[in-house]
Amino acid sequence: MDMYHVMRQFVASGYDGLMCVDHVPEYVKSCGGKDSSAAYSLGYLKALLNCAEADAKA
Repeated sequence: MDMYHVMRQFVASGYDGLMCVDHVPEYVKSCGGKDSSAAYSLGYLKALLNCAEADAKA
């Protein structure tokens, strides 16, 4: 699934609701474990949103 395409559709439709990550990868403890897994996934979601919003303005 093309997650960027999905995010562009959310932005184009004007969606203003909650989004949450699900099924995050689980990193080994030496890489930060579950906390870093969640941080990475949330950062990825935020980056997709920022790019989709920037494309919508262009």
